[in-house]
Amino acid sequence: MPKRTHSDAMKTKHQIIQAALKLFNEQGYTKTSLSDIAKEAGVTRGAIYWHFEDKGELLYELCLEVTREKKFSDLILQATKDSEQDPLGCIKGWITMHTQDTAEQFFGGELYQILDGIFHKRLGDNKTRERILDLVSLRMYHITAALENCVHKKQLPPDLNIDMAASYLHALLIGYMQTLRTDRICKPIFKYNHSVDKIIESLKLFRKY
Repeated sequence: MPKRTHSDAMKTKHQIIQAALKLFNEQGYTKTSLSDIAKEAGVTRGAIYWHFEDKGELLYELCLEVTREKKFSDLILQATKDSEQDPLGCIKGWITMHTQDTAEQFFGGELYQILDGIFHKRLGDNKTRERILDLVSLRMYHITAALENCVHKKQLPPDLNIDMAASYLHALLIGYMQTLRTDRICKPIFKYNHSVDKIIESLKLFRKY
C-alpha cells in the first residue's frame, strides 16, 4: 500500500472541512454528527480524528479556511505591514469588503448563525466557545495592529486611543453583521461610500485623555 503524503493528508482534511461546511449549512451544527461528516466526505471517523480533536475544533478550522478562501482578512492583514504605505486605505477597503455579495452571504448565512449561537451559549460547549473567542481575539489583534500602523504612518493622530478605536470598529462591524442576519429590509449603511468615509474620519475622535 503506497505511503500517504502530506499533500494527501491536506486533501483529506480539506474534504472533511468542505463536507462539514455543507452539512452545517443544510442541517445545523447540533444535528450534524462526525459520522454524518465522515459519510459526506467519503472518509472514516478515524480520518476525522486524525485531523481534528472534536467537532468544535473542526468548526474552528472551518472558520479559518473560509476566512482564507473568501479573503475576509486580507486587507486588514495588509494594513498591519510596515511596508504598507496606505494602511488607512486598507482599513477602508476592509470595511467596504463587508458589503460585497460573498461577505453578505456568509454573515447572513447559517455558519455565522452557528458562530453567534456558540458565542452566546445557545450552542456548543465551553471548549468550543473558547476557540471561537480566540478567533475574535485574533481579529481584534489585527485591527489594533492596523491602527497602530496608521498612527506610525501619520494617517491618524499620534494621541489616538487605539484600544477605543479598535473596539469601535469591531462593534460597528458586529452590529452590521447582526443587521444582515435579522433585518433584510434595512439598507446597509456601508453600501454608501460617503458613509465609510465618515466612519474612517470618526476614528480621529478617539483620543487619549
